[in-house]
Amino acid sequence: MFNRTILIGVSLMVLSALFFAGTWSFFDDGGYVSPRVFPRIISGCMFILATLMVGQSVLEQRSSALKETQHDTRIKHAESRRTWWRIAAAVLVAFAYTQVIEHLGYLVSTALFLAAMIVLFKEKRWYVVATVSILGTTVFYTVFRLIFKVPLPRFDLF
Repeated sequence: MFNRTILIGVSLMVLSALFFAGTWSFFDDGGYVSPRVFPRIISGCMFILATLMVGQSVLEQRSSALKETQHDTRIKHAESRRTWWRIAAAVLVAFAYTQVIEHLGYLVSTALFLAAMIVLFKEKRWYVVATVSILGTTVFYTVFRLIFKVPLPRFDLF
């Protein structure tokens, strides 16, 4: 039986490979960092993560086949429904993020966005939410603003 996670993972692997192949058509201006570097890093990371997702799903499928346990279908459907609601909420949070980033600036809105996403996907410990959102925002800011010199929206008070 082929599950959805494997299908999504393989699709992401193909998409990342196509995106990586597309970077060969980018021009190289001979600057400090080639315009090809960032898309290749992103597509390479996406390929690696998709491969891990497929591998994990295959291992889970094998272990569940060995156990042969019967799950209550009502519980499965309820969990599936909750997952779809979380995904819909994540899309709304991402949309809200794109709307407030110009007003709150990159640092504040990204920290709030990461915290909201972490809470949406069931993390309850406040120190984990705070640590990941602050560290994530710091890493993203360092990569985009300081390394790649991408101008980011700023908060009026900063």
